[in-house]
Amino acid sequence: PPTQGHATFQILNFDSGSGPGTIGSDATVNVAANNISTGGGLTANIVNFTGGTIGGDAAVNVSAASISTVGSLDADINNHSSGNIVGSANIVFNLAGDLTTTDDATLTINNSTSGMIGADAGVNVSAASISAGGALFANIFNSDGGTIVGSAAVNFTLSGDLTTTGDTNFMIDNHNGGMIGMDAAMNVSAANISTVGSLNAAINNSAGHIGGSANVAFNLSGQLATQSDTSFTIDNSGGTIGVDAAMNVSATGILTAGSLSANIIDASSAGNILGSANNNFNLSGDLTTTGDASFGISNSNVGSGGGT
Repeated sequence: PPTQGHATFQILNFDSGSGPGTIGSDATVNVAANNISTGGGLTANIVNFTGGTIGGDAAVNVSAASISTVGSLDADINNHSSGNIVGSANIVFNLAGDLTTTDDATLTINNSTSGMIGADAGVNVSAASISAGGALFANIFNSDGGTIVGSAAVNFTLSGDLTTTGDTNFMIDNHNGGMIGMDAAMNVSAANISTVGSLNAAINNSAGHIGGSANVAFNLSGQLATQSDTSFTIDNSGGTIGVDAAMNVSATGILTAGSLSANIIDASSAGNILGSANNNFNLSGDLTTTGDASFGISNSNVGSGGGT
């Protein structure tokens, strides 16, 4: 049966005023059920900021046939402000059926402001479909001196549709001194994506360092439709990408009520992509916008040094 209110699953290991906590090995939140239905929101998180230490991996794992919430969904690993996870940090949702919320759905790893993750960081969701009554946020924050020794990946694998009544946001933020030792990758596959707001998919490496490649890939068997702007961005202004930067979007068509922009930015403050830069859109049907449509690779000198 459903819960009558909010369902919360947490590990709290932060400094609440008397010193940071220490967990010697792994920290894991595991939630497994036939179906999950809540009369309020659903929260599953690990809080390890302000100097907390986890000696192994940090993981939030949720598996069920379906999830339905009367409220928001929040799944977080919060390791900002000098939190230390010696191993990997992963959020994994594995659903055979649908994920449905009446409010926002947020899945975030926050390792910004000198956080340290000693291996990979990943947000991984597989489901039949997702329907969010608000916005969808899928984020890895590693800005302002955060370090992820391995790769950073946001992966959504849906056999059906992704639908939101707010904005749809996918972000890997590594700007202002962030360091990702290997690849930064965003992979979204679904039948159709439909959002009442905007769609924003971005890897922000402005003044950051990615040791491997930076890749944004959307693979839809149907249409991408938004009622506002649609934006795909890899921003390497003043940053370094150690191998390639690639954007690959495939769908039957794109229909946006605003503008469409798809840009790899390597200009300003001498950005450096050591390999290739590729911006690829492959549509079997129509591309329709009510505003501008722009596809670009910017490598110019805008006053503070050109990119490479």
